[in-house]
Amino acid sequence: MNVLLISIDSLRRDFLSAYQETPDIVDYEVETKNLDRFAQRATIYDTNYAGSLPCIPARREWLAGVQEFLWRSWGPIEPFDETIPRLTREQDIVTQLVTDHYHYFQHGARGYFEDFSGFDFVRGHEYDAWKTAPIESDQEFLDQINARSPESQRFLNRAVYARNVEEFDDHTDFFSAKVFSSAADWIEENRDWDQWFTYVDSFDVHEPFHCPEPYASMYTDEDPTDVDLPVWPYYGRVNEGQSELSECELDFVRSQFAGKVTMVDEQFGKVLDRLDKEELWNETMVIVTSDHGYFLGDHGWIGKNDPPVYDVLARTPLMIWHPDSEREGEHVDALTSAVDLYPTILEAFDVEVPAHTHGQSHLPVDWVTATTTATGHSTATGERRST
Repeated sequence: MNVLLISIDSLRRDFLSAYQETPDIVDYEVETKNLDRFAQRATIYDTNYAGSLPCIPARREWLAGVQEFLWRSWGPIEPFDETIPRLTREQDIVTQLVTDHYHYFQHGARGYFEDFSGFDFVRGHEYDAWKTAPIESDQEFLDQINARSPESQRFLNRAVYARNVEEFDDHTDFFSAKVFSSAADWIEENRDWDQWFTYVDSFDVHEPFHCPEPYASMYTDEDPTDVDLPVWPYYGRVNEGQSELSECELDFVRSQFAGKVTMVDEQFGKVLDRLDKEELWNETMVIVTSDHGYFLGDHGWIGKNDPPVYDVLARTPLMIWHPDSEREGEHVDALTSAVDLYPTILEAFDVEVPAHTHGQSHLPVDWVTATTTATGHSTATGERRST
């Protein structure tokens, strides 16, 4: 068995038609044809919740099986943590991390990539300390990402992003294109390994919501280059302070978030195509999820750190394909959490799950009983049983 874990940062479940929901904050359907394509073969979990937030604590749940909210904040893998890449490498399973999530490589977040057999780090997202030139970036773009106003002194490193993307031309230069292309190439090049675990951690849809065309104009009639329309809002209340947004500005931010969702979806399709080409579906478990959502004016907030934890932030998408599952395209409404992926992945490899894990495996794949709702949608319900 191979396992492919794909996380898409800040992805809202209500922006995915697989969840048969339409976000109240927009009047258009966001195009996610490849995530929809995957959902047709996967089991779709309707009541999956984040545990530890935000970025790095969520990764510790996935990779080490430790739910640390509220007792520990952002921090490293601990010496006593038994990570998936470490435990699987001990069983001669090759492991790979593909990511543009630069937080792995910052002070205070060590231990997350070191246990992998190999890793590919796509540089330049958000505050990644990558480029030091040009000294002066495009002034209008600096305005649009709120990197020059007096209120942005604590975010002066937003100018780092402007330098990092100064030479970007089209969508192939952007992060999700590089991440998913690298992942697809790795799958093809490592086809001959007996078993592999690949973790693809896409930092997009995360802000800044800076999109190339055609995605920037896909969900708005505004000019995406208008410096008065922000692509990197501050966290906080949308009706006060530096995070205040007019209705026009808020609609634009939503359109750019939606554009990023579609852009990531297009790139995600490369991985599906490679699994098709290499005929790997019958020997590969594929998991697609997100660490959290993102407030886009919901409950009067923008961002993710300041407001109370409503469902829009904490109820996350989770879709799983398992070759032995008979739940293709079905919905499961049993309560699940992010930390459950740790024992699920280890059990898929027949690796003993450490006793300390805070999660419960989704395996065996028949722990739910299929039913049909009154609307005709196939769902699954039932009590989880221990293995």
